[in-house]
Amino acid sequence: MEPNLQGHGHLKPNFTGDLCASSSTTLRCPAAFGGTFVIFTFLVPILTEVTGVGNGTLSIALVIFGGATVVGNFAGGELTDKIGTSRTMVTTLIGLIASFVLVALAMRVEVAILVVLAIWGIFGFAIPPIMQDGVVKVARAVAPDAVATAYGMNVSAFNLGISGGSFIGGRVVEGPGLTATPYAAIAFAVVALGITILIGESQTPRACESGAS
Repeated sequence: MEPNLQGHGHLKPNFTGDLCASSSTTLRCPAAFGGTFVIFTFLVPILTEVTGVGNGTLSIALVIFGGATVVGNFAGGELTDKIGTSRTMVTTLIGLIASFVLVALAMRVEVAILVVLAIWGIFGFAIPPIMQDGVVKVARAVAPDAVATAYGMNVSAFNLGISGGSFIGGRVVEGPGLTATPYAAIAFAVVALGITILIGESQTPRACESGAS
């Protein structure tokens, strides 16, 4: 086990690495969560105008999606506890990308879109607890007294993702139309996956790992 590096000679490198990890986590939030809101903001018109569902089926679809988000929240937290933040994030983002592809393929088929909504809801809303876990671990390693601040920054990043995704979705709807929203969502998720793989995994703070052991 590595010693607890508290000396002045070692503090700066560890702090810098942890700061990079925290920054990458914050950068992932808007990209990872924003993709969901590219589509979700326009879910009702997609279902009514593209899929052609009636009011009864629309209500069922929204209930299915809502229930799936609850399952996703619990699943994200459980999986993070078992295999770690970075691995869970990679797995979830791959699943989210696949979900967006399925949305694009199933958009015009009523029964298929109901199934896809459940899959998308699980992967899309597994992200918040995963991100929260990563931010809290980094904050505890770098500045234990600033955990609440880190939490607030994480919430702000999620809100940025929601507003940014909705804005991009609006521009897509004004241009190519409703059927193009899944492709914009895929772009968001791919960016988040790239950040996770290229930065997040390599910059996992050692202090977090030693603190957990």
